[in-house]
Amino acid sequence: GSGTTGIALLPETGETAGRPAAFADGRGIDGLCVSISHAGARAVAAAGRRPLGVDLVTIEPFSPAFHEEAFLPGEVEAASVALGAPSRDAAASAMFACKEAALKIVGSGLRRPVLGLRIDLRQGPRLAVDCAPAGSIGVSATIEFERACLEVAGLGAFIDSQVLVLLALEPGQELTP
Repeated sequence: GSGTTGIALLPETGETAGRPAAFADGRGIDGLCVSISHAGARAVAAAGRRPLGVDLVTIEPFSPAFHEEAFLPGEVEAASVALGAPSRDAAASAMFACKEAALKIVGSGLRRPVLGLRIDLRQGPRLAVDCAPAGSIGVSATIEFERACLEVAGLGAFIDSQVLVLLALEPGQELTP
């Protein structure tokens, strides 16, 4: 058959607004979850059979106002310990990448405020992926938002002046609308 094959962003309407989706021969691929991100000249895509989120962030200082708006007490410190962040800016950038990846898992992206999301990040087994960056560190996390609590596994890596975070819902976890 003929048709589009690749990854496309869904229209900005409804429950799937702005989410990437994979297509083959013009049809969506059922059960395949896709996440994309970019920062600077680097881009990343991830695909799997369970909900996942990937985020790439350039490490930079965040203002005190941004810290108050984005992070709950202890979150930046947890990212520093779990990922061995080389600086406070790297730890804050890593936690922000975790929050964005988590919001991609639940399907809202940054339409939901990041402060409404609590992430308990810790070292854990590295998520099995085909192309993990050199030096990546395994993480696991509990994500709490509204009245939901999800367990995820993933990896984080510092690459030059950027941080990459990939999180995926643990098997057996369900996303509820």
